[in-house]
Amino acid sequence: MEFIPNPHKIEHPAGVHMLDNQSRITLWQTEPAALLYAQMLQGCLREYAGLEVPFTRGKPRAGDAVLTVDTALPQNRYTLSIMPECITLKAGSDEALCNGVQTLCQYIEQHGAVLPALEIEDWPDLANRGYYQDCSRGRVPKLDYLKQVADILCRYKINQWQLYIEHTYLFRDLSEAWREDTPLTAQEIMELDDYCAARHIELVPSLSTFGHMYRILSTKTCCDLCELPDSEKIPFSYTYAGNHHTLNVSNPDALGFVKGLIDEYRPLFRSSKFNICDDETFDLGKGRSKALAEEQSERSLYLSHVKALCEYLVAQG
Repeated sequence: MEFIPNPHKIEHPAGVHMLDNQSRITLWQTEPAALLYAQMLQGCLREYAGLEVPFTRGKPRAGDAVLTVDTALPQNRYTLSIMPECITLKAGSDEALCNGVQTLCQYIEQHGAVLPALEIEDWPDLANRGYYQDCSRGRVPKLDYLKQVADILCRYKINQWQLYIEHTYLFRDLSEAWREDTPLTAQEIMELDDYCAARHIELVPSLSTFGHMYRILSTKTCCDLCELPDSEKIPFSYTYAGNHHTLNVSNPDALGFVKGLIDEYRPLFRSSKFNICDDETFDLGKGRSKALAEEQSERSLYLSHVKALCEYLVAQG
């Protein structure tokens, strides 16, 4: 396989295109954001072809590698033509142009400065192409590393990234939960969100709001919100932490507490999506909420909490 993902239409005509020190990357009729894609292509040529190819904006000349937006194309489509005399990448939108540059970079990674002639027409099969990353187990990734992940996702045309958080965000009133870690800060999340948006990746907040909230519900401040009494006194083990720290929804303060976490975390993202992660509520109805579960059923307790959170988020758009 030459490309990941594989383009819809590929042809290999005869000939090669030779890049050299006279080559230029030219942006023509593109949005200002396309400067980043020219920089990506320039960096790829530097690393894999050993060439320092400058870029410019304006009417292209013969022999240029041209990046252009062509509104005659469908918005999600691009065409890439590598012929002996020139390289031309046309796209129906700025996002499609970014995707086309990733395809061209993959080709340069394989062939360096001598590019076999190529004709590609491509578009995505899926509108949402997602990646889910857990940032709550093991070392907390630093912002520089997360930006590297964003670059990889962009290269392979992944356009949605869900970042899962339990205690590894620096909630202002939960220092007991994160003080032994190096949590991600609001500033870092906002910077990452901006970095992703420039690469047409939607960064989606994903926050534990019901089950496996070990580090939060094991603190002196929040332990009364845990389904199992005295659970914070039991020594840590991976299985115990994952299976036995469900929010006690019979506590009248529980819903407001979780809404407070959402209110602090959600505004850091430009996405209109939010993953509430209400899975693995293994202890629900087995501890402090047992009486209420016997009255209403565990299913009812679960659905009531999920419904309340969904309605709260939908009301905010």
